[in-house]
Amino acid sequence: MRRRIIAAGLAAITLGVSVCVSGCSPAEVPGRAPAIAAASPSAPTQLVRGPQDDHVDTQPPGPSPTHDEASDAEALAVASAAIEAYLGREISPRVWLEALEPHLTASAMAALSSVDPTTIPGASLTAATHLERHTSGYLAHVTAPTESGSYRLLLVRDGSSRPWLVAEITPQESSS
Repeated sequence: MRRRIIAAGLAAITLGVSVCVSGCSPAEVPGRAPAIAAASPSAPTQLVRGPQDDHVDTQPPGPSPTHDEASDAEALAVASAAIEAYLGREISPRVWLEALEPHLTASAMAALSSVDPTTIPGASLTAATHLERHTSGYLAHVTAPTESGSYRLLLVRDGSSRPWLVAEITPQESSS
């Protein structure tokens, strides 16, 4: 019985190798549909002359932002305003989001749009916010200590002349 299985396997391998060696293309394999030849254009195509990229901004990019005292102060001000609005939980969800909107990115607004502000632990800031510079001038982290624990805010900006915006507000794990 075992010899028959081995013989059948060898026969299948031999058949497969002979098909490959004989030069059968995939279109010639029995049971497969023939390959369709690519259509060639009947007339040569011509490129359209004139400006093609009117919609592309051709302004050279500005310098990459860096961290300095002014940008750090702006980041801290935005983070402080955002966390104060975030902790303002005694208002309707619509008013809460409207208070947060000037300080948040569009994706942060979308993420917070389903949050019920009454579920946020009632707290107020217990100390000044603390900025941690990121190696990129486009990012900064701010820690905001509150009565119910600290929050970490991720701030982003598109360039040195663009404002800082909060991309994330997350509670930090307590170390106790």
